[in-house]
Amino acid sequence: MSRRKRKVSSKYQKLLPAATLAAFLLGSLFYVIFVFNPTIDLSINGRPSMKVRSRSEAEIEVYRELPYKATFQLSTGQHFSVDMRFLELSYFTEEELKRLDNISAKTVWDKFTPFFDTKENLQISIYPNRLFWLRPLNDVLAAHPDVQLPTTNHLIMDGESNVKVGDKSNGYKIDPAAFIEASEEIAKTGKFDDVKVESTPVEAEDQSELLSQYTHFIERKEVPLPTNAAQAQNMKTAFYKLQNVYLAPGETKSISELLGALNAESGYLPVKGKDNKEVYGQGAEQIIDAIQQLAFSRTNVISYRGQYFNIGTPSEGLTELTIQNNTETDMVFSLSLEEGQVSIILASK
Repeated sequence: MSRRKRKVSSKYQKLLPAATLAAFLLGSLFYVIFVFNPTIDLSINGRPSMKVRSRSEAEIEVYRELPYKATFQLSTGQHFSVDMRFLELSYFTEEELKRLDNISAKTVWDKFTPFFDTKENLQISIYPNRLFWLRPLNDVLAAHPDVQLPTTNHLIMDGESNVKVGDKSNGYKIDPAAFIEASEEIAKTGKFDDVKVESTPVEAEDQSELLSQYTHFIERKEVPLPTNAAQAQNMKTAFYKLQNVYLAPGETKSISELLGALNAESGYLPVKGKDNKEVYGQGAEQIIDAIQQLAFSRTNVISYRGQYFNIGTPSEGLTELTIQNNTETDMVFSLSLEEGQVSIILASK
């Protein structure tokens, strides 16, 4: 072989590793973009594993099989249910959720982590008594009320479209330490049913005699509870602050003052808006809008700001609803909390 040919061959030999690496990278890029679909093996309660392609798919499979709603039995006789996912109790660890988020990625670049890091693809095994707190329970409970306020008597409709007085219902107060202890027991044992919790009763005011005078039904509105948990809680908070709103002939009343300031001190929860900023009180406006619609046809709405009682600061006039009874008879807006909705009846004497 001539000296020139040996030089050319030597040159290509030096370039070969770089060319091989470039071909590998280009091939990998092509594979990741057009072929690679990352999955993780998921096993539930010891059964054969299945392949999941996203966090949502994994959570659907797990919560289809395993419980997540806890039923608490109070010492005062009441009971209630809580979706423990809202309290950040999970069958997945934080690390496992991050791995599931990685395979859920929508962009090409995010798919490279599960492609190159084999630890990302390790099987996730879920068991009923394998539960984790994603946040300290004390921090989560700080945003949730520990009191179920009592409900006074309210107007309801009978089978013949007449109004009658419904029963009052006592509330209860739960010691946060007792609730945390009961919740920790759920996390340890995986048992979600009939969890015992100590509580103290909160007596409801009796308004049956007063309400029984309002026998003339005028109109009714029903407001479904929002699917968002924080908005639903804000609607309930507004309900407890209003319940029965009485208006004597000629009387003017500010519904906004009855609601109080839309902040944490008044018991309202934050809800993330479209700009990702936390806004307190969203959900309450739906009740106020329904009251405004009832009042508009029968009384004098003195002031009302916002198409749907927009959340804002009082100085901007965005949380104002004031009503005047311009009739010659007493009226009441009577609210009741029913299954999945708040009902509002407008009646007069």
